[in-house]
Amino acid sequence: MDINELGLCRLHEEGEGHVTQGIDSQQVEDMHELTTEDDQEMAMSPQSQDEQGGSAVITRVDCSNHLRGVRSNNIGKECMAIVQIFKEKKLNDDFFFFDVELDEFGQTRCVFWADGRSRMAYSEFGDVVVFDTTYKTNRFGFPFAPFVGVNHHMQSILFGCALIADEKEESFLWVFQTWLRCMLGKHPKTIITDQDLAMGKAIAKVFPNSGHRLCSWHIGRNSMKYLVDLKSKEGFMMDYNNWLHRSESIEAFENRWGELQATYNIDDKHWLSKMYNIRHKWVFLYWQDIFTAGMTSTQRSESINSFFDGFVNAQTPLDEFVMQYDKALVARRNDEENEDFKTLDSIANYYTSHPIEKHAGEVYTRAVFNIFQVELRESDSMLAERIRDGSENAKYIICNQTVVFSKDCSEDGEPSATCSCKKFEIEGVLCRHILKIFKKKEVAKIPKRYILRRWTIDARYRSSVMMVETCNNVFTPLMKWNAQNMCFRIAQSISSLEMYEKIMPKLKDIFEILGEMSSAPEHRSCTGQNEENQEIIGSSSCLAFSSEDNVCGSNVSILDPKPIKTKGRPRVNTRIESGIDLQLSAKRKRTCSRCGGKGHYMTTCTFNPS
Repeated sequence: MDINELGLCRLHEEGEGHVTQGIDSQQVEDMHELTTEDDQEMAMSPQSQDEQGGSAVITRVDCSNHLRGVRSNNIGKECMAIVQIFKEKKLNDDFFFFDVELDEFGQTRCVFWADGRSRMAYSEFGDVVVFDTTYKTNRFGFPFAPFVGVNHHMQSILFGCALIADEKEESFLWVFQTWLRCMLGKHPKTIITDQDLAMGKAIAKVFPNSGHRLCSWHIGRNSMKYLVDLKSKEGFMMDYNNWLHRSESIEAFENRWGELQATYNIDDKHWLSKMYNIRHKWVFLYWQDIFTAGMTSTQRSESINSFFDGFVNAQTPLDEFVMQYDKALVARRNDEENEDFKTLDSIANYYTSHPIEKHAGEVYTRAVFNIFQVELRESDSMLAERIRDGSENAKYIICNQTVVFSKDCSEDGEPSATCSCKKFEIEGVLCRHILKIFKKKEVAKIPKRYILRRWTIDARYRSSVMMVETCNNVFTPLMKWNAQNMCFRIAQSISSLEMYEKIMPKLKDIFEILGEMSSAPEHRSCTGQNEENQEIIGSSSCLAFSSEDNVCGSNVSILDPKPIKTKGRPRVNTRIESGIDLQLSAKRKRTCSRCGGKGHYMTTCTFNPS
């Protein structure tokens, strides 16, 4: 591990060709975070003191040797150190959640954790989640599996993460079930992953009501690999693009598939046939009414992985990884808070004088308003043609897209419109076609149904209590957690005798109301549900121990896992070969000068002319 990545040392040039590293007081504190008390004494021993200035001066080699010694002494204790770190976090964050799975030998298989702010963020932005396991950042080779979403500034946000021993269905089941328990049983509307069979089976079992979408980038990469034989046939690419991108309906899409299959002799074992069987997971026609926050691939998760490259590497111990993860998380949240400040402290630049643009600038964050503004400006260059078909609603054709407008079809009397491009249904922002009609119909404000809270500044993180909407008159674990959160905030906020004397009588009245309501038969019937909710909220349990146990005591032993062989990034950078490359490589096969056959030379030829 490069010592500069740890932020421990500062370089000083002393003469020609000689470099030393001086450690100031702040850098010593950073080193203390990664070492024990004995290691700290060794680091500040008299041997490392500069005789002239009295300050600690060590060389790069000394610092590397010191950290190597610290890590070697920590071998076999990393997972115990992780649990200790988690328990300390639990003391400072009452809603911190962690869980550890052990095998029959007491070795760690999977680790999951999420802090209170990540759980709060999921309540606002948990409609779409990206899950990816292609990143390996620790010396055991455990895949790093973050749950990633997008916040109100279009930034990637973390909903927790896991380290898993392998990529089998059992491991994914444990991770998904643990994450769902952490998030109080709230299922995402959409989850985006790569095309992993074991992961897909686990998602179908744990999230049966969530839409599972496959990463479009991985599908595009695989098509370059598996469609080489078909691309060489004349007319295939045009028919393929018409089938995939120009089918106007699901029925037309399925009819064209039959024609494509018959024309180019595509059997059931071909990759394209297998992809057709799971078409509901990746074809746009099956997803055009499902909200995905504009995400179609696991690029968000991969951008998080590249962000972590500045904090960890493939040799990072597990306990150091957890601490570096926190630093990376703080950096991400600083960016979010910076955007919050800019949105609240700045005024949008308007390109038109239309009141709908001003209204968008008032309700949306800067990033979302920029997207809205682009759509609004593009609408100026479009022409709308009215189609009179005798229906009550006005229908328009705009750039091959159909917009249906209704002036007041809803209860609030606000106008509504739908567009065949489905931009609002997928991204949650009005498209240029609908905005063209809104301006034509003199709609001055964006109707409320088209303003998603997740894209407004109201969705920003606050240390206060969140409001949970009632759904179908059902009491949910999220409501229970919200009440618990409110009680915790009240206790944390009382800081004087005056506040205590004013608040306690009101709390006493609340407890009297609770006592009267709990004795009623209709509330007593919910006791079993409350106990179940409390079991979920009690959180932070694991298969071998709970957060209330003395995990680091002598009566519990958590062993480090065995390093596994990596299946991730190769040692040598490679690129995906295109169809032309594959065809050229096929032509370069060895040719026999005796029989003219491919794949062997004359010395190994079995052809007998006689």
